[in-house]
Amino acid sequence: MASKALRRTNRAVKYFPSIRAVVNQMVRNVQQGASLSTSRTDTAVSGDGSGNWPDARLGPFAPKDPQFPLPGNVGIDLTQLPQPAKKECGTQRQTIAEALLELESDDIRKAVVIDSYSKDFVENYEEAVETENDSSLGSVECSVQECPSFLHQSFMELFPGIGIQIGQLTVVSISQHTRNDMSAWSPDVEEERESLMASFVESAREICNSLLAAGYWADFIDPSSGTAFFGPHTNSTLFETDERYNHLGFNVTDLGCCKVISHRVWGSFAFVGTIFTNAPANSDILGNRLEQTKSSA
Repeated sequence: MASKALRRTNRAVKYFPSIRAVVNQMVRNVQQGASLSTSRTDTAVSGDGSGNWPDARLGPFAPKDPQFPLPGNVGIDLTQLPQPAKKECGTQRQTIAEALLELESDDIRKAVVIDSYSKDFVENYEEAVETENDSSLGSVECSVQECPSFLHQSFMELFPGIGIQIGQLTVVSISQHTRNDMSAWSPDVEEERESLMASFVESAREICNSLLAAGYWADFIDPSSGTAFFGPHTNSTLFETDERYNHLGFNVTDLGCCKVISHRVWGSFAFVGTIFTNAPANSDILGNRLEQTKSSA
């Protein structure tokens, strides 16, 4: 139980119909995020509380929206709450506290509205939200998460000369659902792997180039060599059967003759590729545009 708990990690997850759709959304998010960051440098919150807000740069110091009074800028959609029975003496306006006390736990989860500053709240509701993530929506999964601190140093060895502090490294995993079981070998498996590998490399290059153009650092692991695609060659590698993937939402199993990576929905019918960047995991550019979940291997 303890080892499984250690592998639990906050991830933003979304399914797409194709890897091209992943690239389109990621590139669009980066471009929109870069444009928003530029505009924010010219719009500060004035002394009377007017202006563009909430400003992500101000975090918890941003002005409070009266519609989102709870910690983490969390509000309640009162239109979704059960309406109290009318009393003969007349109706009485229901407070948020009274409404919450009347709700079942499932109603609370559906009624709470979470925005970009509600990370702590998400950590308390991640398991419930995860069950709503419908993988039938697509055959490609994109997940975004902050690199676990205990893996930071080993991952940075893949990118010598890049100075990124703990807490500033983001891992983007792109999983493609395969027709064949990747735990075995056959000509069909080999042909599909080659096709999926080429598709990932092309897509990861485009995503990284958009991040680089926006002023961030980004690189990805070449699945054929296990080393950084853009960076210099090193002796450090990260293949998809590396046990560090156990801490990134996957499960690596030793079959005796070989190791295989397992996706939480598709099992060994998956091909996984990984991108690293210093773009914040909880930014509009990356994680905030995806479903917030906490998953286990």
